[in-house]
Amino acid sequence: MKQLYYNGNIFTMARDHYNEQVEYIVVNNGVIEYTGNDFTIYNDIENIERIDLKGKTLIPSFTDSHIHLIGLGETLRRVNISSVQSKENLKEIIYNESTTFHHEGQWLIIEGYIDEIHKSMINHGQLSEWAYGPTLLVKASKHSALLNEQAINTLKKLQQNQLLNNVDENGFIYDENYFELYQYVIEQSSTNLTELINDAIDECVSKGISCVHTEDLSYYGHYMNPLNAYFDVLNHGTKFRLNLLVHHNVYKEVEHVEKAIHDDWLRFDAIKIFIDGTFGDQSAYLIEPYLGTSNNGRLIHDKNTLEQMVKDIRKHHKTCAFHVIGDKALDIVLTILEENLPKDGHFDRLIHVSLVNDVLLQRIKKLPIICDIQPLFHKENEKLINILGFDRINDTHAYHKIKDYNIQYASSSDAPIGSVDVLNTIEYLCGDLKWNRFEAVQSYTVNSSVVGQRSESLGKILPGFKADFVILSSNIFDESVPIEDIEVIQTIIDGETVYIRK
Repeated sequence: MKQLYYNGNIFTMARDHYNEQVEYIVVNNGVIEYTGNDFTIYNDIENIERIDLKGKTLIPSFTDSHIHLIGLGETLRRVNISSVQSKENLKEIIYNESTTFHHEGQWLIIEGYIDEIHKSMINHGQLSEWAYGPTLLVKASKHSALLNEQAINTLKKLQQNQLLNNVDENGFIYDENYFELYQYVIEQSSTNLTELINDAIDECVSKGISCVHTEDLSYYGHYMNPLNAYFDVLNHGTKFRLNLLVHHNVYKEVEHVEKAIHDDWLRFDAIKIFIDGTFGDQSAYLIEPYLGTSNNGRLIHDKNTLEQMVKDIRKHHKTCAFHVIGDKALDIVLTILEENLPKDGHFDRLIHVSLVNDVLLQRIKKLPIICDIQPLFHKENEKLINILGFDRINDTHAYHKIKDYNIQYASSSDAPIGSVDVLNTIEYLCGDLKWNRFEAVQSYTVNSSVVGQRSESLGKILPGFKADFVILSSNIFDESVPIEDIEVIQTIIDGETVYIRK
């Protein structure tokens, strides 16, 4: 049966610089059939479901353009210590979780370690004392972890010498070595990836998100493990749209699966390459050293290796998505891309692009590039002054500059590192970063549809587009309404309600 949405504030997001409104939408089989400004023409039509918005606001649903969906599911189930402020509480939490969780051979993973808070509270020896079995205390950045002695002994027993060699003298493991260890730990567990995906999707749709670009295929054993879990979720009728970024370690193997998939619900996307580390671990690769040190960070791949990786990806007619945080790392990526363009009509992606000066921005602007930005990361700038200094802070998380240079961008969370609460991010964009509300909403709708090559079907309310909507309690474009007071009432995907606020 067709559906008629009416009697609300319906914003199409179909125009670049102003808020076009319509009075009604007609949906047929999950697709917008008509929009218009006189819904009374349907008064005498019987075979149509009338959905009275009762003054609420309807806009296109949101797309999160960079997320780790399975990781979000894990975080929703795990203990997180990010808000723990005392050593006594930290000890109690780890001890209790270890006591409850402990099974022979099973690894305990606790998340949320933050250097500024927890470095003085816990070290390798204390984690070894407080936790019974092999334990990973994962940093909030999800790029490193602290191991206890039981974890190290477990690796020794299993002769995992390569992993052991990458653990430093303080019990930490970083970046690509951490990812390798994490994959090994997950392979030893009984993790149900399908359940984690379902948990994460439930969280996303409660925030008005109908589509995500997620990167999970290289962290859970064989790449078919997460892929089969996604197929399982979708085959059971879950309405949710997925763009899968493919880690460079597995993209050649994934190709044969990709060729067999012709499904609008799941699409394979760009090839993900990690270029450098993080600010928190001082492993993001910088032009100038970190404040008070001789350390510039590090590249995960040397320049020659990286260039060959990009050339190989181009031979497979693929685009690249680079995790790039430091300005020197960005300089190297741009130098390679300037000589290795994607085919016409395609673009590469810069994920994070966290430290970027005007010279680098001018180079980005000349290339077919879209930036995946995480607006809430800008909140960290005050802390980053301590390691970057005042001179670089204006170029740190400088998303207003990316916008002002008219570089294509889309907003995202990098969940579970950041929050998938889109309205909270929009509030921050409009408050602290002084964006207007249209720009902020556009960054999660129109812009994100371009990133995912779905601009002809998502992100706008137009005939022929998918019936993916979010209904909000109030008019998000009304400046007199505080964004913090606005709630997601309902999320609709393919014309079906997938979330309704209780």
